[in-house]
Amino acid sequence: MYISQITLRDWKAYTTSSFDFPGPRPGKNIILIGAPNGYGKTSLFEAIILGMFGRDGLPLIARKQLSGGDKERLATSYKDFLERALHRGAIAAGRNSCSIKLTFVDDDDEPLEIQRVWHFNDAGVYRPQDEEVHIFQGTTRKAVGPGALQGNERADWFREYIAENLLPFTLAHFFMFDGEQVSVLAEREMSAQVRAGIEGLLGIPVLKTLAKDLRSYAEVRRKDSPNVSDKTIEKLELERHQLTFEFDKKSERYTEIEPSLAELKEEREHLTRELASYGAGSQALLQEQFEQIKNYERAIEQGRSQLEELMMKDIALALSGLGLREGLKERLTSESVRERWENGRNQGDSNLERFISAVDTGMEVIDPALSSGQRSAVLDSARSAWEKLWFPPPDNCADDYLHAYLNEVERAKVIDRLDELDELGAPAIVELLNMISSNEDALRRLQEEVTRT
Repeated sequence: MYISQITLRDWKAYTTSSFDFPGPRPGKNIILIGAPNGYGKTSLFEAIILGMFGRDGLPLIARKQLSGGDKERLATSYKDFLERALHRGAIAAGRNSCSIKLTFVDDDDEPLEIQRVWHFNDAGVYRPQDEEVHIFQGTTRKAVGPGALQGNERADWFREYIAENLLPFTLAHFFMFDGEQVSVLAEREMSAQVRAGIEGLLGIPVLKTLAKDLRSYAEVRRKDSPNVSDKTIEKLELERHQLTFEFDKKSERYTEIEPSLAELKEEREHLTRELASYGAGSQALLQEQFEQIKNYERAIEQGRSQLEELMMKDIALALSGLGLREGLKERLTSESVRERWENGRNQGDSNLERFISAVDTGMEVIDPALSSGQRSAVLDSARSAWEKLWFPPPDNCADDYLHAYLNEVERAKVIDRLDELDELGAPAIVELLNMISSNEDALRRLQEEVTRT
């Protein structure tokens, strides 16, 4: 018998993962799992241990060593461990369980599948009463189980089945261990390890537990019956007769329902196989649906943000009216014209003296030479002509600045923004509202589908 596959769902860092292991070959019958620190080796080891043995496997985990046999402490530690093992994003995504599926292959190449499912409430608290264990044999996946047994008797049945067909949990530490625990095993005395192994093979731990339970039962009975007398014996005899009478009635009832028992068992096996068919494919579909839900939620949130931005900015500006916006654009355009006119005039003024000097130099070559009065007149005429290049200003030039805090580039951006508002209308807003409503309807349908699944 060897392990061939393990499938994890919402187990620690694994959302949905499956690992296949090779079969044993001559001289190679050990599975060694290696990876850098933090890559999930210990999580995978813990999954194999707890998937096989459940609560019984917790003491086998190196970092969860327990002292003594306190069952209450063991249950509490098991609960705490599982709540930390649940994938941190599962509850937020609406998934309230995690599971481990182990597939083994026997010497006849027949598979044996063990699936263990742990359930949690909406706050991520483990629900021990809902823990599930399913075992399927052979290529036909025939379901095997304890029948109508419940509680501890059901757990005992699975414990004995796994011990007989795979490995008793008392011997598991000889065959499966974390690399971090090798030093712990090496430091133990060999005689103590051998003694523990032999006791496990002989079932002595079970006998020790039974002896402890019998001593506890005897102690309770002694407290309930401190003085054994004829009246006590008579009372016990009466209780025995009463129990016998009730047993006979239950036997008659069992005889009545026994003919339909086989039919009900067959129906239960059929339902079990049908439920088991919802495996990795359905899990992958659910994972895809959860991703779609997130996409719809993001789209709705983005649409609402766009709508809020429109209400705070574009719609408010659009409600100011077309006349006011056109007046503002005309004013900004005229101020831009004035700015360009002033920039050109200032640039021209900086070159005026160079121009006058060039004209004055040019008059020196005139023959006959001009008198000083004539030269002054020519220079005054040139200066007047230069200034007329910039006066009067353009027709659409503003007299002054109302928006002196803006430059020409910023005025152009404001004008473009006002032009965009002219194109904003009810159809664009209605289209955005329809998109939000459509995404909300699709999200609701998808959530209902996930709930049905």
